[in-house]
Amino acid sequence: MCTSHSIQRANERTQFSGKSAIRFIENGIARGKTADDFSSKESIYLANCAKGGCTAKAYNGFCLIIGDNGDCVTIYRLPEWFGKKRYYDGKKPVRNAKRYALTHSYLYA
Repeated sequence: MCTSHSIQRANERTQFSGKSAIRFIENGIARGKTADDFSSKESIYLANCAKGGCTAKAYNGFCLIIGDNGDCVTIYRLPEWFGKKRYYDGKKPVRNAKRYALTHSYLYA
């Protein structure tokens, strides 16, 4: 289920090494979420990662590229914004939710 390249990348990019890296990859293949499981921004990101007949799965802060035969080809870290909740004021996105809540506290009273 794991290629030697994916194990090597897991050793470099995660805190796991050896058998724990293999177990992390196998859990990611089994439990990871595909682009269909996410909303628009995350779905577009994972769909762009999956090229050449491969599928991309997000698992525990990492993106696993899975080949046609079900083997993990490579692994890399997801961006910080991936999976974070976004706040809006009407249609306008809120950049800093904590500061917005402080300055607009009359809305919540």
